[in-house]
Amino acid sequence: MAVISKDLGAVTAYAAAVNRGYTGTREEFEILMASYAYVGEQAAESATNAGQSAQSASQSATDAETAKGTAQQAATDAETAQASAQSYAQSAQQSAQSASQSAQSAESAKNTAVNAVDGFAAGAQQALDSVNQAGVNWKSLAQAKALDSEAYALGTRDGEDVGSSDPAYHNNAKYYAQQGSASAQTATEAAQTATRKASEAQASAEAAAESARTLTIDRTLTQAGQAADAAVTGEITRAFTALGLRVGDDGKIIQRLPAGE
Repeated sequence: MAVISKDLGAVTAYAAAVNRGYTGTREEFEILMASYAYVGEQAAESATNAGQSAQSASQSATDAETAKGTAQQAATDAETAQASAQSYAQSAQQSAQSASQSAQSAESAKNTAVNAVDGFAAGAQQALDSVNQAGVNWKSLAQAKALDSEAYALGTRDGEDVGSSDPAYHNNAKYYAQQGSASAQTATEAAQTATRKASEAQASAEAAAESARTLTIDRTLTQAGQAADAAVTGEITRAFTALGLRVGDDGKIIQRLPAGE
């Protein structure tokens, strides 16, 4: 097949456009071509910007994924911290309950100690009252002995003449001295008797007074010449009785009781 070649001469873009039906002037065509070039440049620049935006979007997506992972790890850490806080709170509550129980136990122990001290104080006061009462009893006894001495020596009690019902009535040193006219011998004997009784009475009065002055209640029952504590001797007597023994006033065993007494 043969190829036919035809020289068309210098063909311009404008001529080609006119040949294609363009009706504008050459100047308008050139302006149009210039605008096409500008649009192309703008399109290329927009394409470049779009590529950069795509890269930025990809990086943002990557950053967002990383942030998501960080957020998830933070949530996991928060849950772990919450569980630890709950555990610590339970431990603190248990410790508080234990402390409360310890405080209650301490208060109970305190009350027990206070009661024990109060009981001891009451017992000590009772013992002191017993000692004081014993002292009063011995003092009264010493005073009675002194009055007896006065009655047998002078026929008076606390300065008043004894009555007929008194054991010292017509049985005292003064009475016997006044009966001297009946018999010199009788008077002499009566005087001697009166003197002796007066001495004995005086000695008894002095001994009673000294005993009252130096009175000590002996709770150990080991002090010679001192008053034994009635409560202690009572306990000892009951103990010997429980063993079937009878104790005399001097503290010696004088009889073993038959079984059943």
